[in-house]
Amino acid sequence: MSRNPAFGALFAATVLLAAPAFAGDTAYGDGPAITLIRNGLAGEGNQLEKPPAIAVKVGDFAFVPGTTTFGEIVGKFGSEMHSEGTGGDAFIWACYVSPASNTAPSTLIWFGTNWSGDAKSAANAFAYEPEPTTIPSGCAMLEQPVTIVTGIPGPGATMAEVEAVFGPKPNMEADGTVAWFFGSVPKGDGINVTTKELKYRIVDGKVVAAEFGVFNELE
Repeated sequence: MSRNPAFGALFAATVLLAAPAFAGDTAYGDGPAITLIRNGLAGEGNQLEKPPAIAVKVGDFAFVPGTTTFGEIVGKFGSEMHSEGTGGDAFIWACYVSPASNTAPSTLIWFGTNWSGDAKSAANAFAYEPEPTTIPSGCAMLEQPVTIVTGIPGPGATMAEVEAVFGPKPNMEADGTVAWFFGSVPKGDGINVTTKELKYRIVDGKVVAAEFGVFNELE
């Protein structure tokens, strides 16, 4: 199958409440979380025959990649959807910053789809990174911290903790990206298969960003 291109403390600010809308040409930067959504893999990913249960919750908001729409995301967290590029390079996204709390650092949160669309379009990927070094201009500050729960190791986990869940010595890209693919399901069009993906960016033996999403493959 061949993969198609399809996924410190910060100052407080008030979240911008708006109807789902596009804000065109707002650069999304090149931090570790967003690149997990945007970048494909140069090498072979790891296959999970028995994947763990993954259920993303951002605060009390449940996110299901390929199902949750941008309208639902913006309706919950406010701000705007953003668009970047055209055609096969198009990308739509929404971005938020959870401020630091007594128990957790500030966290940069992404929802994205490597394609074009509108408020009814599903977001195919979720990614997050703690203590981001830069905040793209299109990202909105949340008023209150939110807790992110996925049921699997996240940023801050050691490589040993990741391997304890997914198995030892996974294939890793030169930049520290580790990706697992699992749960492929035919879309019913005789052409595409929807496959789940989980990615980590690992630096100095620790997870600095994580992504969970779906993408289409040719059947």
